[in-house]
Amino acid sequence: DCVAHNVALRACATGTQWALALHRLQDLVSRGVVDTVSFNTVIGACSQAGFLGWVLKLLESMESTACAPDLISYSTGIRACQRKGEWVWALELMARLRQQLRPDTVAFHSLLSVCGRQRRLDLVLELMQDMTSCRVRHDVV
Repeated sequence: DCVAHNVALRACATGTQWALALHRLQDLVSRGVVDTVSFNTVIGACSQAGFLGWVLKLLESMESTACAPDLISYSTGIRACQRKGEWVWALELMARLRQQLRPDTVAFHSLLSVCGRQRRLDLVLELMQDMTSCRVRHDVV
């Protein structure tokens, strides 16, 4: 069942075995025994390891399976983009997130951080307004 497989994925992810976690996830997808937690675990491991390409591929894979990305999926993806300075991808993930869910403080702050580091003041100001309209606090995190 998914719970047992997710425990194994978590063990790989926690032990910095992101490649093994990725391989196990691919096997689980082919057998149809995955859920959103499975994907989020491996997305988190790839993000921590600095593999933004895999994070983006996994998010796309989720969209083509029955496992829809959730707030954690997108926030982790945006954070991975922030770590790599990829503000364009971070904006894209925020747009996808906003089509389905309400962004949280983590998503906004990661996006603000990457836009600020890339000196995109126009986007920072726009995001600050968006935070207010979404009723997300500016002073948390």
